[in-house]
Amino acid sequence: MSEAHESHDKLYYWIFAWLTVWTVLEIGWAEWFHPDTGAARWILISGLAGMAAIKAGLVGLYYMHLRWEGWLIWAAIIFPLVLSVVMVIGLLPDAIGYW
Repeated sequence: MSEAHESHDKLYYWIFAWLTVWTVLEIGWAEWFHPDTGAARWILISGLAGMAAIKAGLVGLYYMHLRWEGWLIWAAIIFPLVLSVVMVIGLLPDAIGYW
């Protein structure tokens, strides 16, 4: 018994195109806010980290099929992320003393 399976090829090509666009934007961002131009280094790092997070989200959602998973998988992903943010915020006062 054969089941009809919907092809996701078109979706995967669109995601690939968006990943390419974000990669080009990352390269442009790195060139525009190059440390030699006197731009603040935190602008460069935060922009690149944000774009990398978007790309990682696209890969995780579509190529790793997390978009179609149930709530338990999402809880297993989001819970450690929330704990990581809480830990970073909690340790930030100690880290600022060393700068």
